[in-house]
Amino acid sequence: TVQIPVTITSTVWCYSSNTRVDFYYASDASNPVWNQIGSRQQCGSNKEERIFSASYTLPQGTIQAVRVNSMYGDDPVTAASCTSDGYSDTDDLVITVRSAV
Repeated sequence: TVQIPVTITSTVWCYSSNTRVDFYYASDASNPVWNQIGSRQQCGSNKEERIFSASYTLPQGTIQAVRVNSMYGDDPVTAASCTSDGYSDTDDLVITVRSAV
């Protein structure tokens, strides 16, 4: 429902302590304008699976999207781009949001 807090959780394989994770949301999945959620998170150790999360309040919009970018090394990934190497990844999820009652 619009205007409730939600948390996005992502499991990421940390290749090194240089692996970083960004979370984004867009209130219109058909024409996304990506907004970063919180600040960039960084892996603390090498070669392990780690769970990251970020919270935000759902904005107005019926069909929304969330994006998680995991980046290895100095990959200069932005919300509007996909990752450019074999160790980084960008995943999007489209969600339906109900109006406030």
